[in-house]
Amino acid sequence: MGTTKNPVQLADQPARDEFCNSIDRNFSVIAPAGVGKTTSIVNRIVAIALKDAVRLPRLVVVTYTKKAADEMQLRARQEIVKKASGNIISHFNQAFFGTIHSYCLYLINKYGSYLGIPGKLDLLEDDEELWLSYIRQKDRIVDFLPDDVKSLFLRFASLSHLLKYAKSYSCASRKGDNYPAFPQINFNELLNFEPTARNKAKVEEGKRLLEEWLRDYEQHITGLGMPDYDYGGKDFQEAWKAVFSPLKQWVSEVGSIVLQKIAEDYQRFRLRKGVLKYDDMIQLATRILADDNLLAKVQAAESIVILDEAQDTDAAQFDIFLKIAGFDRGGIAAEDNGRFCMVGDPQQSIYSSRADLPTYIRIHNQMTTSGVSTALKFSVTMRCDRQIVSHANRIFPNILNSSIRAGQIEFSVLEPRPWAGAGQVIKIPLSVENEFEKDDHAIEWEAKEVAQLLSKEGKIGLGIDDWKFVSILSPRNRWLIPFAKALQEQGLKCQIHSKNDILGDNPAYAWFTALMLIADKPDDSFELAGVLREIYGISDHDIATYVCSGCSLQITDKSEGEGPVEAILNDLNNISGAARGLSLRALAEYWVNKTDLRARVNCLPGYVLQENMVNDLLLNASAAEEQGLSLHDWVEILKRKYNQVSGEVVPLPDHIQLYSCHKAKGLEWKVVVLPCLFRAIREPRPEYPRIIERRGDAVFVLDNSQITEEDKDFEKNKKHAEYERLLYVAMTRPREKLILIDDENLFKKSDNSFADLLAILPEKGNREYWESLPETVLPEDDVDDKAPSVTEDWIRKIATIDSATFARGKRNAKAYFSRYTPSGLASHGRDFYQGEDEGLITHVGIDYGNWWHEMMEHAPWSLSKSELADCFKSKLPLCPLPERGAIEVDTLLASGFLDLLSGRTWLAVTEVPFLWKKDDKTAIEGIIDFLAFNKKEAQWLLLDWKTDFIEGDSATAADILKQRYAPQINLYAEALGGIYQIPGKCFIYSTHKGELIPL
Repeated sequence: MGTTKNPVQLADQPARDEFCNSIDRNFSVIAPAGVGKTTSIVNRIVAIALKDAVRLPRLVVVTYTKKAADEMQLRARQEIVKKASGNIISHFNQAFFGTIHSYCLYLINKYGSYLGIPGKLDLLEDDEELWLSYIRQKDRIVDFLPDDVKSLFLRFASLSHLLKYAKSYSCASRKGDNYPAFPQINFNELLNFEPTARNKAKVEEGKRLLEEWLRDYEQHITGLGMPDYDYGGKDFQEAWKAVFSPLKQWVSEVGSIVLQKIAEDYQRFRLRKGVLKYDDMIQLATRILADDNLLAKVQAAESIVILDEAQDTDAAQFDIFLKIAGFDRGGIAAEDNGRFCMVGDPQQSIYSSRADLPTYIRIHNQMTTSGVSTALKFSVTMRCDRQIVSHANRIFPNILNSSIRAGQIEFSVLEPRPWAGAGQVIKIPLSVENEFEKDDHAIEWEAKEVAQLLSKEGKIGLGIDDWKFVSILSPRNRWLIPFAKALQEQGLKCQIHSKNDILGDNPAYAWFTALMLIADKPDDSFELAGVLREIYGISDHDIATYVCSGCSLQITDKSEGEGPVEAILNDLNNISGAARGLSLRALAEYWVNKTDLRARVNCLPGYVLQENMVNDLLLNASAAEEQGLSLHDWVEILKRKYNQVSGEVVPLPDHIQLYSCHKAKGLEWKVVVLPCLFRAIREPRPEYPRIIERRGDAVFVLDNSQITEEDKDFEKNKKHAEYERLLYVAMTRPREKLILIDDENLFKKSDNSFADLLAILPEKGNREYWESLPETVLPEDDVDDKAPSVTEDWIRKIATIDSATFARGKRNAKAYFSRYTPSGLASHGRDFYQGEDEGLITHVGIDYGNWWHEMMEHAPWSLSKSELADCFKSKLPLCPLPERGAIEVDTLLASGFLDLLSGRTWLAVTEVPFLWKKDDKTAIEGIIDFLAFNKKEAQWLLLDWKTDFIEGDSATAADILKQRYAPQINLYAEALGGIYQIPGKCFIYSTHKGELIPL
């Protein structure tokens, strides 16, 4: 029995088949958005099961989230059950599926005892209480410092700042114990500074400040710090900075060692308590594999590693999995044996704070060039329809480009699946007469416009049957709130998903906690201000007016007056008094009921099922009461859980989904709306002291005077590169429609905006393309280019054919003409330049040829040469290879071809179809690219455009093109001669060489 093959072949199917079936080879797969990498990984696992099931217990399948690992395991199990029998499933059940951290915990629990690590350790996500316990049991936190270093260091450093960072400082980097020598500081340069008359007063003031500081310094006062002074003119300020710079550098270097020491000591404390954090898992697994004996034990298992989401893996994590796969300590010298495969997409690396993209790229290149692994690239996206794919291929080569931004990754061309729909990329322009004073006001107006658009189009206009298939994405969580409010005003339900879904982002949790805080501390003015503003909607102006009148925010006593602030404070005072003395659960429920908290949170736009959260918190109060906790103790627990991840929020039916662009990674919707494109993305002003990355190392800096221009450029470039990749993620989420909101007129400044990064601001590279985008949302029927399918009902209507009818039909069939198409005689060359990624052949090369032919087809050939030039150049923004297109258009304009057609004697037509009966048995059918007729001389000129890349000189190119295409074009000429009985000339035009080649 023969096998049935899928008639639809994906352009990248050979790469997919190679990855799935070649189980004895290592691969590094680049898998762009929506290409179905999970399916390919599952298929490889199934192939291992079917070909050599005894390998299954050695499988280590690692991905970023437990949910993704569970899904992969379930799908693989289902496929194996379908296709295999016997005890294969028992082998499969021994394979490891999980996250990087869970595998490290497995190593720790199995081998940690050899290094004195406790055998059973539990994950501690919230370690605030443990950290406070650690601090309390330390009499002197920096006793490990040498006495001479300690006495000096404590004069200048803030211990509270150090402790702030030590809690989360990584133990991975080794600073050692080499304390720098204390610098010799010459303060006379400042004390003897000669000021100008203009700056004399400020300089003298600075000198007095320095003299006071020096007196305190000589008296060995602890916590003295270092004075900053920003007056006295530029020269005095620079001198001040230069004098204190060596001292700041010394404190920074010692501070880095102190951070390292405290972090290591705190880690030992955690382990003694039987708990560990995520970073501990990586560091302890690294310690295990650094021991030669333990490494040999681990490698004896001959694990087969499949690493998913490899672009989000850092150097230490890579080192772990390369070692367990049998790679040596250099990370490369291993054989190509199928024991290490990784799948990733550097274009979707959007978590620079935890990932190490340069390391991923280095390992990919090193492994694939050394012969121990094969590089594969999947290009066919199973998600996006054609226009969305074309949009990505058009706009991102100018963005994801290392020649434009140093360190940026290169764009990987996408291809649509063969059965993809047309899709739409639409630009919706917004215009407003008056300028907005604040960006927040502009976004509120924009949100209303977007909500009205969605309401007007409705489900039918957007081609959906449920609003949950529509998502609005934004680079900032808080920018989504006006959209939620505007959608609610239009009667559209919506759901906000925060970036991390932490409890404190949930209004129900935040407001409930705030009420419990003021119940515990009725004189906490800070929390009361938040309650007034957030829960009761009192304006900042009213609160400020109340405070400026000499009144304090408190609910221990009644407030005098009749304003809105006084009224609410008195209500809260009544609630506080009535609840005093109640049990913990009763107190919490009383506050919830009297403040109408359930009703308040349920009416918030974008947040759903808030009442459930309130009820859960009341149950939590009951549990705390049973444990004997006081109100104060319970409030402290609520505060500590404020930043705890709350878990996944399930999308609700008929709710528009509002996501941050970061959180949208890995998700998809039929329709995606991208607003706020022209709003500047401002980074918060950094707090000092802080830790920065400098040449791959973590550096402790005291203030911005220690931040070099190199540091600033590095941070800015790194952040912008990540935002560019974030744009790629956002624009590859839609399946059918991508709606881009053109809000350029709403914002005064658009630097550092998505529009800036997209290069669509005026004078930027993608501006013309941006202006060419359609501005209408078309009904699905108007954009669908799918071929109609043959229905089963139609098949059933085919009548049964008897033998006589069949024989007659067979005879008559021989009487039909044999149809030939001249294009079938051509031997096609390649449409790409030398040095281009050959992955572009099947898409960009073909797209470029189609673009050129379409431009020539619609050109106004009856107009002048200058008018033709304007027409050609207007089409360049749509060119898949804009630089090549510009060169070849200029070459065409400079060639003699247009001069040949000058004058009024030529009549030119394009894309000319013909069907010519050559003889009684043969018909020739085709389409001629360009045909011109000379009325005066009664002859025609036939031309065929060829975009092939031809190496060598013009003569060589002409010979090659004639060899490839002469049979095709000569048949065109024969057909024209047979039809019109008029002589003519045939030419090939090589766009690459700019040559008109006669035949």
